[in-house]
Amino acid sequence: MYNARNHSNWTWILFLGFIALSVADIRFAMLGLLCMILPVYHAIRGRGRIHCANYCPRGSFLTRTLGKFSMKASMPSFMKTNAFRNGFLILIFAIFGTNIYLSGGDISRIATGLFSLVIATTLLGLTMGIFYRERSWCTICPMGHSSNLIARARERK
Repeated sequence: MYNARNHSNWTWILFLGFIALSVADIRFAMLGLLCMILPVYHAIRGRGRIHCANYCPRGSFLTRTLGKFSMKASMPSFMKTNAFRNGFLILIFAIFGTNIYLSGGDISRIATGLFSLVIATTLLGLTMGIFYRERSWCTICPMGHSSNLIARARERK
C-alpha cells in the first residue's frame, strides 16, 4: 500500500522549484497560492492537518535543511498559544490583503507581494528552526493554524 508520508521526502524540491521559477518570472509566485489553498481544502474535506505533515513543501524544506543545524530547543510557550497564532494569522492575512488592495489588480504586483511574504516567512522559519526545532515554523504557520481551526470546527458538529 502507498504511504502518503513519503511525499515529505521530496516535496522540498517543489519549494526550491517555486523559488527558482519565481525569480525567473515573478508571475510564477502565484503558485504560492496553492500552499495557501491546499491545507484549507484538506481540512474542509475532513483530513485535518494532513497537508502539514505529509505534503507541505516548506515544512519538508525546513526539515531537510535544518536537521543537522537545529539547536532542537523548545519554543517559548507564548508562541504556542491560540492568541499568538490567531494574531499571527490576522497579521499575515492583513499584509496579504493590503498587498492585493494596493496592487490595483496587477498580477505581477500581487505575485511580487506574495513572493515577498513567502521569502520573509521562510527566513522567519529558518531562524526559528535554527534556534528551536527545525519545524518550529509549523507551530505558528497561518495555514496550518487555519486548517486546525477548520478541523476543530468540523469536530464540534
